[in-house]
Amino acid sequence: ETKAVVVVGGDGTLREVLEGLNGRRIPIVVLPTGTENILAKHFGFHARVDAVVRAVTHGRLVDYDLGVCNQQTFFLLVGVGFDAEVVRRLSEERAGHISYWSYVRPAAATLLRYRFPAVRVDVDGRTVYDGRALVWIGILSRYSMGTHILSRALPDDGLLDVCILPCRSRYRLFTHAGRLLLGRHLRPKDVQYHQCRTATVTSVECADVQIDGDYAGVLPVECRVIEAGARFLVPPDEHF
Repeated sequence: ETKAVVVVGGDGTLREVLEGLNGRRIPIVVLPTGTENILAKHFGFHARVDAVVRAVTHGRLVDYDLGVCNQQTFFLLVGVGFDAEVVRRLSEERAGHISYWSYVRPAAATLLRYRFPAVRVDVDGRTVYDGRALVWIGILSRYSMGTHILSRALPDDGLLDVCILPCRSRYRLFTHAGRLLLGRHLRPKDVQYHQCRTATVTSVECADVQIDGDYAGVLPVECRVIEAGARFLVPPDEHF
């Protein structure tokens, strides 16, 4: 019997392992060596062998939800819009390990050429938005650079969280970015936030999609939640 699977890598590697487990809830321990390591930071995993040993021998079992987007597993979020186009541009030019600096040129190129495509968002079969916007659908509140785009998300509530930021200009894009860094991105009256079991995003235009920081093609996307779909062994001294 397998005691645990130790994943050495970043968020992309972890997502590949979760897909490979195919629903088997074998406990996972993470040795973070990637660029962002969002889930590892959430759990308090450290890039040390002794931390892995402590988690395997004395860790606590925690069951967390998983998401499925167009048959691909995710444990963080699905992004539609500006960030997804940045990820696409990065994936086209990367040639190995990346750092935060690797995103500078793709982000600048996206900023110059971004077209703000119109999207339609449905949650649990009901249309909630139709217009130009940035959209995120996910499980975990934590996002890149310590921000919390899905600030109300709980990874064990059996729900997807959906954040819709109406956006049709670079000025509004910068405004959203500033509010996000300050944790105030949900304050504008036209911003929408939903919790649901299923969510779909469609568009008559071409709009890029990223899943857990990896490029995942273009719209449409269909997302659903798998309650308690993943099991982790977390360090015994971490509380969250």
